[in-house]
Amino acid sequence: MIDTHVHVWTDDAKKYPWQQTLSKVPIPTEPAKVEKFIACMEKASVEAAVLVQPSTYGWDNNYLCDSLKKYPNKFAGVCLVDPTNKNAPDDLSFWCQKRGCSGLRINLVGYSEIEFLLDLERKKLWDTVAEIGACISFQMSPNHGRIINELVKKRPEINFIVDQVSAEVHRNSDLSGFVESLSKRSNLYIKLNSVGQNSAQEYPFQDLWPFFKRVLDCFSPNRVLYGTDFPHTLKTCSYVQAIEWIYELPFISPDGIDLIKGENARNLWNFL
Repeated sequence: MIDTHVHVWTDDAKKYPWQQTLSKVPIPTEPAKVEKFIACMEKASVEAAVLVQPSTYGWDNNYLCDSLKKYPNKFAGVCLVDPTNKNAPDDLSFWCQKRGCSGLRINLVGYSEIEFLLDLERKKLWDTVAEIGACISFQMSPNHGRIINELVKKRPEINFIVDQVSAEVHRNSDLSGFVESLSKRSNLYIKLNSVGQNSAQEYPFQDLWPFFKRVLDCFSPNRVLYGTDFPHTLKTCSYVQAIEWIYELPFISPDGIDLIKGENARNLWNFL
C-alpha cells in the first residue's frame, strides 16, 4: 500500500515557522510529526507514502524536505510554491532538484478566480514542471473544472492530479458533474481520500460512496490513487481503518484495488 495523501508538521515553530496561506485552515495546535506517521505506517503495513505540503507552512517546504532526507526511499514529496510569483519556476526547481520533491500542489480553493493558470506568464512554470518530470496536484472546487480541463489539454506531457475536492461534493454527488469531463483527459488522475471528516455518518462513511463510485465509473481504476489525508482522518477513524477503507467499497474489483493502492502511484513517483 502506498498512501498518496499525507500531511506532517512539527510544533517547532522557531525552526519551521508557520506561513498560513488558506484562511479557512487554522494553524495546528498539536504536532503531527513524521515519526508519528511512520509508526502508523508500520502498524498498518504501509510501505511508502506521498507527503503533501500543508497549507499552514505555505511556501516554506523545509520540514517536508527534511523528512524526505531523514527517511530516504520511504516518501515522495509534493511541495507548494506561489504559482502567481514570477520566481515560481526557480522556486520549484529548488524544492525538486535540490531538496528532493517530485510534485507541485496548487491550492485553487484559495483563489477567487483561477484563469491565471492559462496566462502566458505561467508557461515557464509549466515548462519547468515538464522538464523535471514533476506532477501537478490541485485542491479544487467544482467550478474550477473548466479551467483545469483547458490546462490539462494544453499540456499533455504533464501528469495532473485532482488530489482533493471541496467537502460538499463528497456528500452530494449531484455536484460532481465536473468529474466526467475531466476524466476524458488521459494525463489526469484523481485521488480517493479517506475523508471521514466530510461524512455525516460513522465509519465506513457510506454517504460518501456515491461520489467515489462516480469517480471510479468515469476514470476507471487505471487513473485513481488512494490517500488517507493523515492526520485529519484520525478525527473519525484509526489509521488502520483509513487504510482498510478502500476494501469496504463494494464497487471496486480486486484488480482495481491493486492499481489504486499502489501500482498507479509507482507510475507517477517511479522512485518509490
